Amino acid sequence: MTEVFYVVTSLWRHQYYFMYFYLALSFLLMAVVAQTVSIVQTYIALSVGDYNWWWRSFMVGFLVGAHSYAVCTYYYFFLEPGSSFAMEVSFALWSLLMCTLVGLVSGTNSFVGSYLFVKRIYKRVHEDRSK
Repeated sequence: MTEVFYVVTSLWRHQYYFMYFYLALSFLLMAVVAQTVSIVQTYIALSVGDYNWWWRSFMVGFLVGAHSYAVCTYYYFFLEPGSSFAMEVSFALWSLLMCTLVGLVSGTNSFVGSYLFVKRIYKRVHEDRSK
């Protein structure tokens, strides 16, 4: 949460110092966590016989963007009250655009991780059956 708060306040106060380091670190951490959670969710779904894992693995990653939007909205509207209506609408729309982009990137990342996991386990199952 500290990284998101620092990035949002840096962007809106035009202080760009060290922002890119925090963005890169947060993005790498988000990518690893989203892939891991998606792989675990896919494994659990496959172990109970549910083979409809495609969209669920994407949604696990996309919810990162939805959570980011909720955090941005909370920090701006509840911790920085008193802005004009036009600024609030501008912030809400730009945050929605950026968090949707983050959600799409993270959703694609988690889907690719789950896809490679499924491909690997089915390849091993196929190799075991052919022996």
